[in-house]
Amino acid sequence: MTSVILREDAQLLLQVTTMLGKLLLEYGAEVYRAEDTVQRVAKSAKNVREVDVLATPGWIFVSFHMGNESHTKMRRVRTATIDLSKVTRLNDLSRRMTSGQMTMEEAESALLAIQREKESAPLLPVAGGLIGAMAFTLILGASVGDTICAGLAAVCMLAAQRIGERFHVTFFVDTLIGSVVSSAAALVMYRLGLVENFNLAIVGSIMLLFPGISITNSMRDALSGDFISGLTHGMQALATALAIAIGVGTILLIMQGVPA
Repeated sequence: MTSVILREDAQLLLQVTTMLGKLLLEYGAEVYRAEDTVQRVAKSAKNVREVDVLATPGWIFVSFHMGNESHTKMRRVRTATIDLSKVTRLNDLSRRMTSGQMTMEEAESALLAIQREKESAPLLPVAGGLIGAMAFTLILGASVGDTICAGLAAVCMLAAQRIGERFHVTFFVDTLIGSVVSSAAALVMYRLGLVENFNLAIVGSIMLLFPGISITNSMRDALSGDFISGLTHGMQALATALAIAIGVGTILLIMQGVPA
């Protein structure tokens, strides 16, 4: 009977820890932070020893011994976004778990609630993208009119990407769609006489797609010895840059003849 109880506790702990790690990675937490958080939660459980956690941008493994048995589980991470508010809530939840303020059953319910929670401010990313694109364009030395048009092109890009998310497209296709739409919007406004320098308008709008986080995480993981995660983030950054180049280049070829 004791072994059955331990086995049930182990399965629940595996479910909670792997879900916690999966959500952290999906909402933009660093790989090493996800590993550390999951390991702390697993070690805080009773009768648990020899905890091992392996996380990459694409999956997470959790393994530990409870009683006389070894337990292992893997979860696949298929999507990745940036939602720091949920990362903060997950971190707070993990602290409550490690301090014994909540049971594993309560933790599982809280994790499911965070996962099912819809975006609280859906227009906030659009507003941020508008301001960001305008700021980048203005820094490049564009006129006020070009700056405003770059912001509008960025809004069109974000709207197209939001539609693409409903069809669960890959990050490469998502970036490709964004670069195509933003470039097309900038060139259309140029044809209408609203933009003086469409090059600056395009560059300012696609700066939102620049894989700065992937490049930073790649360098950080590689320098800390986690070459699998470093290589994965590096390839993601390279693929993102390729998608941007293909998207912008395609629009420029289609609408060739536009004077520089």
